[in-house]
Amino acid sequence: MEDSHRANSVFTESYHSREGKSCGLDVEPEVAFCEGHKLKDNMKKTLIVLTTLLAAGLSTTIFGSVVVLGPGAASSGPISNGSAPINTTTSQHMIGSGAWQANGIPQAASQYYLYANPNLGGNSSTEQGLSQLTISSLSSLSFSTFNTTGGSTPNWYLIVYTAPYAGGEASWYGNRLVLEPYLANGLANPANQWVTWSTAAGANQLTICDTGGGPPPTSGNLGFYGQPTLANIQSGPITWSTLSSGGSSTPINYANMNIEGIVLSTGSGWAAGFTGMVDDVNINSTPGNVQFDLESVPEPTTMIAGALLLLPFGASTIRILRKNRTA
Repeated sequence: MEDSHRANSVFTESYHSREGKSCGLDVEPEVAFCEGHKLKDNMKKTLIVLTTLLAAGLSTTIFGSVVVLGPGAASSGPISNGSAPINTTTSQHMIGSGAWQANGIPQAASQYYLYANPNLGGNSSTEQGLSQLTISSLSSLSFSTFNTTGGSTPNWYLIVYTAPYAGGEASWYGNRLVLEPYLANGLANPANQWVTWSTAAGANQLTICDTGGGPPPTSGNLGFYGQPTLANIQSGPITWSTLSSGGSSTPINYANMNIEGIVLSTGSGWAAGFTGMVDDVNINSTPGNVQFDLESVPEPTTMIAGALLLLPFGASTIRILRKNRTA
């Protein structure tokens, strides 16, 4: 406070030190007054713009957005099982400057809910501005992984839970649809480089298995080659018994099912020593498209909160200008 008072005294003294001058400048008083007024107006405009941008950054993500998830989300993400917080790394990245990495804890899956509707306690931070998704509303799902071993080895994968219904597989979800890379059509998974997996047609096309219910599970087992694609389950009922031994003989129409959650996960059965990386996860749908940039740096909201601390300094500058103009 004393330093601040001294600074203001010096500023005021300089202002009055030259008769017919303003703020110690060799200009007419009315000119200095206009310049000071312009400076104040510019500062006001800057603060308004900054406040607007910061507010936008804190708001819910909207259509066509990129969401940066940092170590805070990785270690204690919403609805995570909490048994194996996800590590982060800067050693590799598909986009941005970092990625998430499985921590290799035995018998502990690493999980993060990218999307969760209100039945799972979802909110705008996990739903990323998307409205209720259905299976038919999905355009594609994709993600990229980096592993030191390639081929049909353990990897990150996606789980899509549909909303519960009478006769469903569990009390809190209807069907459990798993999309594992090693069962992809056109598998091409070289070691030590980033590989993209997508439900879209082409290399590394993710296929879908219904692993809920049972035993045995609805699909008859926990995965097989030649599983249905996203386009297949969107186009009409699936009768698993015609695709896999032991599968359900009851046709299931997934297309119009509401989605309860979309989960990024590793498997607990092979978690020991698995430290594969994942990045650039995408949910493309009719309600909107969201790209998840998985990072090792704090989330933007943390940096925005820090930037907000600068606003009082800007306001203080305006008060000083006003005070000296009227002095």
